[in-house]
Amino acid sequence: MSAIDVLRDEYPGDDAWQRFVEVFRPAWGLWQEKDLYTSRLGDEEVAIVLTASLGVHAVDWFNNPCGALDTHVPIDVLRSSPSGMQIIRSLLMRMPR
Repeated sequence: MSAIDVLRDEYPGDDAWQRFVEVFRPAWGLWQEKDLYTSRLGDEEVAIVLTASLGVHAVDWFNNPCGALDTHVPIDVLRSSPSGMQIIRSLLMRMPR
């Protein structure tokens, strides 16, 4: 089973994701370039979590091969798989902080 399959199959659900995003929302309120990062990352909630975790490097991470995705690029996984959003959310929730 690939890492992507594991992330998809073990996605903890939308309620868990919403609670997770709320942890980072206060920092998002201070972020100066919300529209830019939301458009480049494709989703405001993904932008909230990634900017809190990676700061100005969030877009770079999202557009480069990722070992946790079997070297696939996160944006490609998001766009190419019907469950791409769940896979990315699952990965983000597992990232060490």
